[in-house]
Amino acid sequence: MHGSRSGAHDRASMPTASVRMPRLTSSGTRDERMLAEECPVALVYDGTTVAVVMATPADLTDLAVGFSLTEGIIGDIGEIEELTVVPGRDGIELRLWLRTNAGRRLKERRRHLVGPTGCGLCGIDSLREAGRIIQCVEQPANLTAEQISTAVATLSESQILNHKTRAAHAAGFFEPVGKTMTVREDVGRHNALDKLAGALATEGAPAALAPSFSPAGFRSRWCKKPPRSAPASSLPCLHRPRSQSERPKPAGSRLSA
Repeated sequence: MHGSRSGAHDRASMPTASVRMPRLTSSGTRDERMLAEECPVALVYDGTTVAVVMATPADLTDLAVGFSLTEGIIGDIGEIEELTVVPGRDGIELRLWLRTNAGRRLKERRRHLVGPTGCGLCGIDSLREAGRIIQCVEQPANLTAEQISTAVATLSESQILNHKTRAAHAAGFFEPVGKTMTVREDVGRHNALDKLAGALATEGAPAALAPSFSPAGFRSRWCKKPPRSAPASSLPCLHRPRSQSERPKPAGSRLSA
């Protein structure tokens, strides 16, 4: 039953993040390759579908939390009362039940997003909501060229799905002191960043890492979504390598606040 709290009878098996597909090589021989999976994912709030995105079926709890944060549906993770991932025949539902104040705000900011769009604006129902003010993140940017280079290299090394399929975007959160990185991948670049935002919120970051300034890395073509989503996730800075194949070039690296 759509939007139900139980949903027990319409559950199906969860698809994998990648699938093996047959192919014909240029020499005419039969071969196989791994492809990144993509399926419809509905975000259902208080029993009502608010958005449908095409996403990789992995880290979907992070996607639900991150989307809720970056779209301003919730102010913090504590406003989610219940979250359930429900696979079905036609796709996957992320069912969220919100606390009263968050549910009231959601009614003020309605949107219906269907399809793999990446701008972060398609589907909202007023110009005022399209131009909503983005909060400032007041953390000083203090990165060395070596730290940027390390972050880019670590992000590339951490792309497990992309290594298999060569067809996934990634967003990563780099902690300079420990040189560790939290990474999320998806066929959609905006989904990857939302998944990262959700993962960080669930882990209690970036607030827990605020004393040691931590940038987000983003491997994809640029669009409006990342700069709008980063402040909503308390990420003070985004770094984007110019292409997947380009080597890190610290002297020419660009930071976007």
